[in-house]
Amino acid sequence: MSHSDEDTRLMRIALEQAHSAIRADQLPFGACVVVAGQVISAAHNTVFADQDVTRHAEVNALREACRALDRIDLAGATVFTSCEPCPMCLAACFWAGVSRIVYAARVADAQACGIRQLANAPEHLTALAEAGIEIIGDVLREEGRAVFAGLETVPVC
Repeated sequence: MSHSDEDTRLMRIALEQAHSAIRADQLPFGACVVVAGQVISAAHNTVFADQDVTRHAEVNALREACRALDRIDLAGATVFTSCEPCPMCLAACFWAGVSRIVYAARVADAQACGIRQLANAPEHLTALAEAGIEIIGDVLREEGRAVFAGLETVPVC
């Protein structure tokens, strides 16, 4: 599974959202939803601002995309995310019918910087692949890792 120059360009939007999260004193994660080459939504983590543990960047971007398109079926969409999605976010992508997930940093990268993250079980990743969801990792991984390294303090979940 390889990525394109367009994937790199769109990943930069997710990474900018992660930087926006840091400036807003939120957890350092960003995402965007793209359909047919068009950015439908871009969001960052708002767990602290919303006092809601489900307000991860991917979930926020999916919610915004569904509202913008006035539908819950996001078949054909790609979710770009600054870090490998957690199990909750992967499940949300599955339920939305997303076709591709592209991420920068890995869960292990976030964990290495002291950010509490939950890794995905291999069988869940296999199930997503069997459902036709393409997962591409390590797109601008170093830039994704740099988001975590740039934190002055690690926010506590």
